[in-house]
Amino acid sequence: MEQGGGGEGNAGVEAGAKACPAWAARPPTKRAQLLQAAAEKMKAAVPELAKLLSQEQGKPLAHAVLEASRVQENLEYYAGLADKIRGDYVPLEDPGKFGLTLRRPIGVVVAITPWNFPLTLMANKICPALATGCTVVLKPASTTPLATQRAIEVINSAGFPPGVLNIVHGSGGDVARPARCPAPPLDGVPERPAGRFVQPALCSPRLARGHDRSGDRHVRLALPPPSSPRPPRTADGRPGPCRTNPMQPPPGSAPVPVTVPSRASPLVLSC
Repeated sequence: MEQGGGGEGNAGVEAGAKACPAWAARPPTKRAQLLQAAAEKMKAAVPELAKLLSQEQGKPLAHAVLEASRVQENLEYYAGLADKIRGDYVPLEDPGKFGLTLRRPIGVVVAITPWNFPLTLMANKICPALATGCTVVLKPASTTPLATQRAIEVINSAGFPPGVLNIVHGSGGDVARPARCPAPPLDGVPERPAGRFVQPALCSPRLARGHDRSGDRHVRLALPPPSSPRPPRTADGRPGPCRTNPMQPPPGSAPVPVTVPSRASPLVLSC
């Protein structure tokens, strides 16, 4: 698989940004029709994708079939949901007035998926984004790119406009550099090299909107006491106790001030 870098990542974000206004303006019923058509094509491609996934990742073929089928199921589910995502009527104190809330697409979503369930987690990210009028740039794990590449080709063959669903390949440290673009909404950082570039974006003046799970339930954050130059270690040299709640500082530590800028661009992260 040919490897890309920051240039290809930026190109993907730019393509998504260019296609986003028209895709967001497309009626939800039309988006639903494309998602349903993609689900039908994906159903026919399940045997091919399962074999490819099993060969590149080592997953048993029966498990790979289940994972490939999840893509079809996600497409069908969000095809049914696309035209049912609405705002709300809000009664106000004045009986002669009322309020309305509107739901709008957030923009380009950059999704970074891991190696362990590449198709399932890909579908979990791209399907809701497409259904709600967002465009997507997907960066699969560099160790398992083949089945994901083929799945994107199958989905795009349903007739999605150019730039709506994009995919780039390469190491996380290189392709994650689109996080420094002017306005990339992001979704997902399972690879450590990618996280090193994407996570700082969450603390930048852009205040990028993010959802970073970075390993799901195994996230650990070591917080040493303020007087210690490094995290404590056990007698055998292993890292000492880690706190599972990064929002809870160690006893006796001073809070860290955070400056929130007045203007920020959206960003979305998850893995």
